Amino acid sequence: MKKLLLASLLATVCGFASAQSNVTLYGTIDAGVYNINNASATQNASGLVDSSMTSSIWGLKGSEDLGGGTRAVFNLEGDLQSNNGGLNQNGIFRRAANVGLVNAQLGELDLGVKMNPLIASWASILPVAGNSVNNTVKFGLGFADDFTKNAITYTSPEIAGLTASVQYGAANQTGDTGDYTTGSVVAYSLKYSAIPGLNIIAAGQERHSGGTASVSANSNSPEKTTYLGGANYALGDLSVGASYVSNKTDSGSAVGNVNAYLVGLGYKLTPQVRLGANYVKTNDSSTLTNIQAHYDFSKRTEVYAQLGYAQNGTSTSNPLAPIFQTTGNSPGVDVNGYSNIGVAGVNQMGLGAGIIHRF
Repeated sequence: MKKLLLASLLATVCGFASAQSNVTLYGTIDAGVYNINNASATQNASGLVDSSMTSSIWGLKGSEDLGGGTRAVFNLEGDLQSNNGGLNQNGIFRRAANVGLVNAQLGELDLGVKMNPLIASWASILPVAGNSVNNTVKFGLGFADDFTKNAITYTSPEIAGLTASVQYGAANQTGDTGDYTTGSVVAYSLKYSAIPGLNIIAAGQERHSGGTASVSANSNSPEKTTYLGGANYALGDLSVGASYVSNKTDSGSAVGNVNAYLVGLGYKLTPQVRLGANYVKTNDSSTLTNIQAHYDFSKRTEVYAQLGYAQNGTSTSNPLAPIFQTTGNSPGVDVNGYSNIGVAGVNQMGLGAGIIHRF
């Protein structure tokens, strides 16, 4: 009887412990086969390209119930590369390495590497877009600073349909000036979703040179100010999104301003088939047209095909590329000689198909 009671007690305690805390391993693998016309201005390229639609990643996340509606949370996230098996040279967990506290009434506070709220907002507006739209435009316009180091990030609970996020990336350097801006990053976002099917989003950032808060926010990089506004609306199987982004880069000797308008459509043809079309136009003589089709085998596995066509004027300083590929990686990039920043005066087209699996 005592053994039975002890066994029951242990089972109850173990069950209670497992209900209070958890750790999840998750990830995504995206691999596609592409042909890119004028990949290096005059030469074509073909091959296996990683993350052209969604980023190949792996990570760990977990939470512990602390009682009173409060949880402790953590997130570690890094890159996977299906083309060569490598990781990113900027750190095994360059995408996320943070710990925080969450309360349903007070919101969430996280400390450590975390995605920039501007970038998170940017990726959420167009209904069926992905890396070959969002990332190629970020690179072309010069604000592709996705993850902030030394970050303090607060996200509010939803109040009357509004959710806000504010992030500060500290410079983490010595000095006696008391200047909290040099080398720092400040980013923010605001989302309104009280009307069914409608999301209205605004976001921005200021990145200052001289610190270590991001790859670009250091003494060798220009300062940046970026603003974003957009909305999306879903009505049955049809969805539409539009956004405007403006990026100002100050290199010290010159100031560059570039902006872009983006529109996108999504249509659910059947429960398994999704179609998408996107168009981007900059004020610097560049356009991007993107067309996609997706087939969902399940919630975790899909196949897709996409075509991207980038037209870049001869005078543009911010050309766009037609297809995204992983960069800054070890052992190397997907296609040597092809860049996520397009070529001025050259029209490029990318056509391919791929598989995505989530675990």
